[in-house]
Amino acid sequence: MKVCYSAEPFIAKGLRAREFFPHQVIALRKAYPDTFLQFARRSVETTNIAAGTFWQINLYSSRIDDLPEEVFRDTTINWHRQQFGLLGLVAAGGLFIDGRDAYVSLLQSDLCQQIFRHPQLKRTCGSRINNRFRYWYKLLFNAILDFALAHDIEHVFSPTAAQITRTTRKKIDDALFRQIYDYPLTFYTSRRTDVGPAEYWEIPISENAERIVQLEPRIAARPETPPSSIICVYHDIEENVDTDVSPESCGRALLRMLEIERQQDTNVTYNILGNIFPRVAPRVASAGEHSITFHSYNHQIDDLQQLARVREVDLQVKGYRPPRSVITPELSDYSLVFYNFEWLMSSASSLGFDLPRLENGIVKIPALVDDYSIATGAETYQHWFDRIMETVRHKSFVAIGLHDCYSECWLDNYFDLLESLKSSGKLWTCDQVLNHTYLNEAFSDLH
Repeated sequence: MKVCYSAEPFIAKGLRAREFFPHQVIALRKAYPDTFLQFARRSVETTNIAAGTFWQINLYSSRIDDLPEEVFRDTTINWHRQQFGLLGLVAAGGLFIDGRDAYVSLLQSDLCQQIFRHPQLKRTCGSRINNRFRYWYKLLFNAILDFALAHDIEHVFSPTAAQITRTTRKKIDDALFRQIYDYPLTFYTSRRTDVGPAEYWEIPISENAERIVQLEPRIAARPETPPSSIICVYHDIEENVDTDVSPESCGRALLRMLEIERQQDTNVTYNILGNIFPRVAPRVASAGEHSITFHSYNHQIDDLQQLARVREVDLQVKGYRPPRSVITPELSDYSLVFYNFEWLMSSASSLGFDLPRLENGIVKIPALVDDYSIATGAETYQHWFDRIMETVRHKSFVAIGLHDCYSECWLDNYFDLLESLKSSGKLWTCDQVLNHTYLNEAFSDLH
C-alpha cells in the first residue's frame, strides 16, 4: 500500500490544490472487470493475454468522514463492487504487464460516475463528491505511473478516448471520456501510437520521472486471520433439478433458512442456479448481507455455456460454484476472468488444496463437507454434526455445504448448528474470504 496525505508534492508538479485529495493506493494481483474483454476488442491474442500479468490499482480516500457509509456500499453506485471490504474507494484502473510495457485496460470511478443512479444520495452528497473527487483520474494516473516506476516498467500505454469510445457499446459522455483518457497528452510527455488496431497514448516512464509523485510506502501487516477457525456456510439452491422435492417445498425451506440466519445475526453464501436466480436472489438480498452467487445456469455438467448464460442473468455476481464440484473445461482461469468472476468454490479434492488461495487472479475456495451423506442416509445427523465439529476444531478453514432440496435432513437443527459453529469459529461469507485473500496478498507486497 502507498499513501499521500499532503497536496504539496502534487502542487510542486503542477496540479492545483483543489485537484488533490488525501489518498491510499492498493495494488491487487487481479484483472480489473472487463479487462480481458477490452483486450479482445483490441485484437490482442488470447494466448498473449493469458501469458501476461494483471494488476488492479485501487484509489481510496481517507477524507470521507462527512460522507455516509452507504455511498461506498450501495451496489447501484459501486456497480463493479471493487471495494474489497474497505470504505473510501474513489476509482480503480486495470493494468496488463507485458514484459517491460504496461497497458491500461480501463479507468473508472463508480463513485463519481454512478452517483446519479441513487437519487437520494445524489441529493445529499453528490455535490460534495463531485467537488472533492472530480479530478480522480489525475491521481489515478499518477498512481499507475508510480507503480510502473517501482516495477521497472519502461512504457505505459493508455488507450485514447477515441479508442475507448469506439469499443464501448453503451451510450457514453464523449466529453467526460476525453477528459479522462486524453489527460496524458495534457500533463505528461506522451505520443499517440498504434498497437495493432488499437490507439494508445505511449508514456515513457524515464522521460516523465520528474512529473511523477512517488507515493510513500506504508508497510501494512497482512490482515490477521482470526484466532479461531474461519467457517463458510454455503447453500446450493437447486430446487428440484436433481430431486423430486417440489419447488414450493424448497421455497418454504429457503424462507425458514433466512429467518434462522436473521435470528442468529449471521450471513452466509447462497449459490443459486441461474435459471431460478431472478426469482430467488431478491428474497436472499432483502434478508441480509449474504453473498449471492451462481451455481451454474441449469446444473448440467455437459452444457459448456454456463458462464455465458449466467452472465445474461446478472452482471454483478462475483462468485461461481460448479455443480457437483466438477471442474469442466469451460472453467479455465481465463474464462472465469473473462466473464468477470473473482472467486470459484469447488470441493477440496477437485481443487487439490484445503485453504483458500489466489491463482491467476481468481480466489479459489475449497469446500470440505456437505449434507449429501445425511440426505442419502449414509450418516445420521448426529454423526454428521459431530464430524463437522471435530473438523472445525482441527482446521483453520472449513466450508460447509447445505442444499435446499435436502433441507428436511437438517433444517430443524439449523439454529443449533449455527450457534455451535459460531462458538467454534468466525463465520464468513465467500465474499469476505475473497476480500481477505486479495488484501492479504496486496499487503504482503512492499511496493
